[in-house]
Amino acid sequence: SGKVERALIVCGQEGLDEISIAGGTWVWELNGGTVTESTIHPALFGIEAKPLENVVGSTPDVNARILMHLLSSGKEPLPPADDLPPSFCIDAARDYVLINTAALLKIAGLATDWKDGVRLARESIESGKALETLTTFREWGKTQVAT
Repeated sequence: SGKVERALIVCGQEGLDEISIAGGTWVWELNGGTVTESTIHPALFGIEAKPLENVVGSTPDVNARILMHLLSSGKEPLPPADDLPPSFCIDAARDYVLINTAALLKIAGLATDWKDGVRLARESIESGKALETLTTFREWGKTQVAT
């Protein structure tokens, strides 16, 4: 029918368009025609809040290398320290990815709650499934550009 049954709109209280690792995030959740409004915090995910400056990105190339490091469970090297922002922390970046992925898993109905979403996201990374999915998506994208 094309009708949206479940959706999540988030706004980190610092003005982010994603769930904040640093503190509160306003949430509007659509579920079966009803919208509920709430505020969530990293603690609800079982994650300790971290300063935003710990997850500040860099150039697209450096950010891609950070993502590959995270999704490969550290098998892919991080960019050189000189390429990373001075306050960057890989553990904070991992937690940031985990909480935002957890929200996707929860809204998709695959996770029972925020903490379960973090568990599933972590398992996906550790098993290599997250990297495999990204690789598949990347290869598919290349075929779409070529056509």
